Amino acid sequence: MFLLFQSMKSRYTAPVWLRFFGEMLTSLTGAMMGPFMVLYLHEQLNGSVMLPMLIISLQPFADICLTLIAGRVTDQLGRRTAILTALLLQTAAMAGFVFAHDAYFFAFLYILNGIGRSLYIPASRAQIAESTPESRRSEVFAVINAIYSAGLTAGPLLGLLLYAHDPVWIFALDAAALFVYFLIAAFKLPETKPLKADHPAALSVRFTRYRPVLILLLLSLPISMLYAQTETTYRLFSKSMFPDYLSMLAIYSAAKALLSFVLQVPLVKWTEKFSMKTILLITYISYSLAAAGFAFSTSLTLLMLTAAVMTVGESIGLTHIQTFISRLAPPHMLGRFYAIYGLHWDISRSIGPLAGGLILTSFGGEIMFYSLSACLLAAGFLQSHIMERIEYKVIRKVNG
Repeated sequence: MFLLFQSMKSRYTAPVWLRFFGEMLTSLTGAMMGPFMVLYLHEQLNGSVMLPMLIISLQPFADICLTLIAGRVTDQLGRRTAILTALLLQTAAMAGFVFAHDAYFFAFLYILNGIGRSLYIPASRAQIAESTPESRRSEVFAVINAIYSAGLTAGPLLGLLLYAHDPVWIFALDAAALFVYFLIAAFKLPETKPLKADHPAALSVRFTRYRPVLILLLLSLPISMLYAQTETTYRLFSKSMFPDYLSMLAIYSAAKALLSFVLQVPLVKWTEKFSMKTILLITYISYSLAAAGFAFSTSLTLLMLTAAVMTVGESIGLTHIQTFISRLAPPHMLGRFYAIYGLHWDISRSIGPLAGGLILTSFGGEIMFYSLSACLLAAGFLQSHIMERIEYKVIRKVNG
């Protein structure tokens, strides 16, 4: 047992182990409030429907506005500085929710949390890439995603128990978890800074450098749009699919998180030797099948099959794309590349619910998900073709 422990300990660097711990702590406490946030704001704001929706939409809008700045900040100041600042901002936001009762205060806290997220996500991903040999990056990202899925599995159940007692305890626990993570990071997390700064003469070639990740962002929009619909409009569409739709949604969420926890690392390890073209084809075909599955799944069996297919897509694709970006980006621009790519999530979560709602009410949920399925399939073939060329012309050229 001691030798096994030593082997596991030496497999990953200290920043990676710290990220594992922080992800376990914050994913569990963060998932406690996720399913109940709209309900909590609805109750606190005297039964208003539009105010909670407006407030919740502020976070992705804040992320879009600040992400590019945050990516540049983490490249200039260093990963540790950005991560510690982000954790303090998120701690303050969660602590503020304990005392908030006014719409303006809720809006301010959502924006503050959005600023923290915008700093944390590119900085933490960049540090993982810098602290891990390229041969193990996909594995590390897979383990982080598996830990996150474990939090999504247990968090909502614990949140339900606490919400019934007193919702403010959820915010208090989340704030405490973030602050503990901050303290440990302050003492244990090493600083990494860019190898070189941007030179004014490089301004004219910046777009050329960013073009590959911008293409990756654009063609990833159908993926994040699918997630945006499953998080919002599918919950309305499921009413016409299942008599007991609330139970089916709960079963789907739990099964999806459990499948991600169990399958994430094995699937990533299995596909490590695959070309990026093959990985992207598997990813987009899986997502396309999952989108179609949401359109016609009228039984628990079909819904579970849809969850399994979607898990294959995200386990293989989302993880390997993070590693691909670390190979694509110049070392001193790693934070900005992660920040730019991550924008597709915020764009979809900002415009997706409104667009999906209009299609749902005008044409029905089947048309919406079948259209997404077609878009995913088209984007997948285009993505695999373009990324194969980029990998050959850019990455192999850099490596000589």
